[in-house]
Amino acid sequence: MTVASFIASQRADHGVPHVIGRQALSVSQSWLWHDRPPTPRQLHRQSLDQAVKRSFEDSGATDGSPRIATDLREEGSRVPEKTVAASMAAPVDEVG
Repeated sequence: MTVASFIASQRADHGVPHVIGRQALSVSQSWLWHDRPPTPRQLHRQSLDQAVKRSFEDSGATDGSPRIATDLREEGSRVPEKTVAASMAAPVDEVG
């Protein structure tokens, strides 16, 4: 049982509010949901990051964000150049 499910069960079974359960276990609100599945936005961003990486590698690691954004648009993506640049600038371990 995860901490989040335990706190949820305490609320359901005993009426203990989430805030009290978190405070009793010294768990921050942001940490409580750390094991949730990725949101649609996060999944989209992971997919975009992979497409940027693939396009960059296909270019022989020579194209910059303007050219990669153009390539992705030609493939049907609606992606701003700044988003491509941010993906390229992200540390390697953050890119899916």
